[in-house]
Amino acid sequence: MNIENHIKQIENLLNKEKVIKYYLLQISFDIVCIKFELSNATKYIAKFSINKKKIFNAIKSEAKNLLYLNENFYFFPKLIIFNNDYLIIEYFENDNNKPKETNSDFLEPIIKIHSVSNNLFGFRFNTQIGALEQINDFEN
Repeated sequence: MNIENHIKQIENLLNKEKVIKYYLLQISFDIVCIKFELSNATKYIAKFSINKKKIFNAIKSEAKNLLYLNENFYFFPKLIIFNNDYLIIEYFENDNNKPKETNSDFLEPIIKIHSVSNNLFGFRFNTQIGALEQINDFEN
């Protein structure tokens, strides 16, 4: 895996913004996850596959998931840009601020996401666990 080639593709996807730093966070199921910083000090997360021979495109699937989640909820990372090969999302800085008790700002989003209901079980597109396709056809 030549990560420099991927960095150039990410820069192209971001209209030639220059990546000045990047850190490999994880490689799992042939999906690479990196944190990177642009010359304007903005930080993002990028994901890309190192094995494009697979039939299922986990990058595209995760983008669809985030599009859906961002339409319906405010507390997921924002999707910055994506194509069939790369997914770039916002980066949350960890401030190490841990609450001493569970607050409603934590509980309300969990309640909201678990309150979604439909007449049928399933989803309008297949999702993934890691890079593994999860079939989500609607059924009774």
